Amino acid sequence: MNGTVPRDDIRRADDLLTRLSHHFLFSDHIWDAYEGKKAEAWENPDIPAGYTYLLQLVAHDLVQASIVFPRMNRRVGELRNHRTFALDLDTLYGSGPAACPHAYSTSTKFGFRSRLKLSRMRQSNKLVPAAKPAFRDIGRGYAHEDNSFPRNGPTEALLADPRNDDNANISQLLTVFIWLHNTVIESIEAQGTVPPEYSQEVAEEYRFGQARQIVTETYRRIVRHDLLPRILHPDVLRHYETDKSPYLETDADERMPMEFSHAAFRFGHAMIRPSYRLNTGHPGFSIGDILRTNSLREPYSMPLNEKWIVEWSRFFELGDPSLVNLSRRIGPSLSSGLEVPDGFGFPLSGTTETLAHRDLLRGASADLWSVPALIAEIRMRKPGLIAMSPLLYDVTAMRTRLHEWLTANWSSGGQALSECQIDTIAEDPPLFFFILFEAMAEADGRHLGVLGSTIVAEVLLRRLDSIAPETGTASYPATGFETVRTMPALLRTLAEQSGLSTASPSFL
Repeated sequence: MNGTVPRDDIRRADDLLTRLSHHFLFSDHIWDAYEGKKAEAWENPDIPAGYTYLLQLVAHDLVQASIVFPRMNRRVGELRNHRTFALDLDTLYGSGPAACPHAYSTSTKFGFRSRLKLSRMRQSNKLVPAAKPAFRDIGRGYAHEDNSFPRNGPTEALLADPRNDDNANISQLLTVFIWLHNTVIESIEAQGTVPPEYSQEVAEEYRFGQARQIVTETYRRIVRHDLLPRILHPDVLRHYETDKSPYLETDADERMPMEFSHAAFRFGHAMIRPSYRLNTGHPGFSIGDILRTNSLREPYSMPLNEKWIVEWSRFFELGDPSLVNLSRRIGPSLSSGLEVPDGFGFPLSGTTETLAHRDLLRGASADLWSVPALIAEIRMRKPGLIAMSPLLYDVTAMRTRLHEWLTANWSSGGQALSECQIDTIAEDPPLFFFILFEAMAEADGRHLGVLGSTIVAEVLLRRLDSIAPETGTASYPATGFETVRTMPALLRTLAEQSGLSTASPSFL
């Protein structure tokens, strides 16, 4: 035996995943029973759309793979995560000013690169008041040396992690954290708390270190107290937070579980809306427009103009609830507009690949634990978690329910699943698909189910609990962010501290 998979088996598996993923784009009918007076049937009343992109930022902070997915060729043994996965905001800071100088700018007083870089907002052809403050976009720059480039414009995102220019929404969210860092460091400078014996260079490095710690602690509080309660099953959260139940993994292993990175944490893709209203002055953009709007794909449109500057009351609970874009419910259903992204989130003509297909292939390439094996392992080690879920408690009944649902919903129409394929999925469902199905079946798509919540909690809460307590910045200068625990509180405090409360275009 040479360990290779027979070609016919690969073909059958690829056909099954292709057919399975096809139905993700034609499944909005699964939410018809949940239609409300103020929302579309597929909208999640519990999770504003801003948390979709906060999840993307957290994902970038936790995982940076050493192999680009389309070129993996199942070389899972070579896959490495370049992140510490300690929620250190590496996705914002990188390795610091010395290693990522392009992401930083000097202050007006000192030569050390202590500020994170922003770009001046581009004025459109419309007659609009001058922007204040002007710097409302991520840092952007030019890679070419002359004007021969066919799409002249800032082609480079000047970021420690260029993935944060994947789309216009994530780049705008990153500006919030850039403003936060720059505001905190200005507050520290104004207080003059550096020991007098420090040289100018050492003093500036000292302030930068303090600012990074304050910003990182603020971010961790938001993840723990605002993000996780929204996405986790409340019984699972209580199991770890209130009951202080020990984790399944108790050693110091720093490896990222592939079940998290290649399946469970990809649930955020199901939360992406087909369109977003970004601000009061523009009717909105489709998700396709938002995915294309970055320095790689549309450098001639950079930096962003006022049409793309986010008014954050559209993404978080900051006032009138009728203004808020709500995320999609979590389930085996993805927005139109995500049909044909390539590896950079840009539509390609003549291809049938979908984001759901890409997610399913990632899981298939990574040799993940099967759903039945995960349930059996958790049942053996933490039976209380399995007891929380009628779906997981009886595996035979779970398979019957999966089979009935797939037959009722996905056995007809284009790319219909055959009876044999339905049998295969019900017996051993792809983990990514099951996480979404479980959320729909157990929580009406309003948060993750028990298995998905357990995988996510085991990674995020275990990391948060292993980090120094939140009082770690108690001896640092007071900046006004010490009590911030939610995104709305961060945005309000930042607006007050930085002058963004009177910004034009509006910040809040």
